[in-house]
Amino acid sequence: MKYTVMTFLLLHLPAGMLAAAPPPFQSPQSGTTRSAPAMHTIRGRLYMPDGFPAQIQIRVTLRTITQAIVQEAFTDSVGNFEFRSIPNGNYEIVTWGTDEGEASAEKIEVSSRVSRTFFANIFLRSKPEDSLPKPKGGVVSVGQLDPKIPKSARKEYERGVSEVAKGDHEKAIARFRRAVEIYPRYFQALNDLGVQYSKLSRFDEAETAFVNATALDPHAAFPYLNLGCMRIAQKQFPEAVKTLTRVVELDAMNWAGHLWLGVALMETKQYDSSREELEKALSLGTGPEVFSARLYLANLYIRQGDLIRAIEQSELYLKDAPKVENADEVREKISQMRSLLEKNKASETAQP
Repeated sequence: MKYTVMTFLLLHLPAGMLAAAPPPFQSPQSGTTRSAPAMHTIRGRLYMPDGFPAQIQIRVTLRTITQAIVQEAFTDSVGNFEFRSIPNGNYEIVTWGTDEGEASAEKIEVSSRVSRTFFANIFLRSKPEDSLPKPKGGVVSVGQLDPKIPKSARKEYERGVSEVAKGDHEKAIARFRRAVEIYPRYFQALNDLGVQYSKLSRFDEAETAFVNATALDPHAAFPYLNLGCMRIAQKQFPEAVKTLTRVVELDAMNWAGHLWLGVALMETKQYDSSREELEKALSLGTGPEVFSARLYLANLYIRQGDLIRAIEQSELYLKDAPKVENADEVREKISQMRSLLEKNKASETAQP
């Protein structure tokens, strides 16, 4: 007896790109979800090593735990800074070093069903003699906080970030390329250059930029994450598995690395390993992007002919993220799977 099985997928693989710098790489998205409904504000004050609020402008960066830059701000004359319209998630507030204080990175969890304001006080530590700026806990690599970056290169990079915010990829590329020309070891500019090339499907140039970034800082996970996601977009799944395995080796808590490794493993028919990675992603993160792992799990079970578990994961997805844009589509797929289960059951009953 042969049952009818589902062959459709609930999600598309990433076609645009993926994860890691100012508005550059947001971790790969299917294009079917929207930001979490509750948007928040983070307000903070930066204190110098002497205990007084910073009285000079100091750059403060808000980024995700996968090191994708969300927003940047500067402190005012009394050390205050603010980030607005921030969705639920786990973030790091990175403060850039000064002559008096070390660079630092502080974690902050933003989570609430209603919009609210979160507060963070950041205290810079005294800068040791003859040492490179390093963040607390070593969260930010030396490659990203390189004190040797010339002001002219940093200015070009910041102009590139502005072009990214405007959606002008070509101009952003020109700025990032200029930053790298001025200072070839500009890690962040190389990574973001790769992101912008990827946005325009200029994959060979993007790969060169990412590989150069990983050569500068082999311990930074997010250039590997971007490269791996780009390979998924190109349907180079075995190569994506190798690259994304490196991500989770470097950062075992990186939910995006586990999610996209799970997708790549599914596409190479390594279903048990794929399921483990997707479940790991769900255990580490929250929000619509992370919850999409449930739809990939549903796809996995569909491929294995297990419609009951596919339905279960689809329903959990809707429970976790009830207001996502693709909710009606998922409900329709659930209805189709239930109908197919009934059809198969009836067919089995009718057999002599």
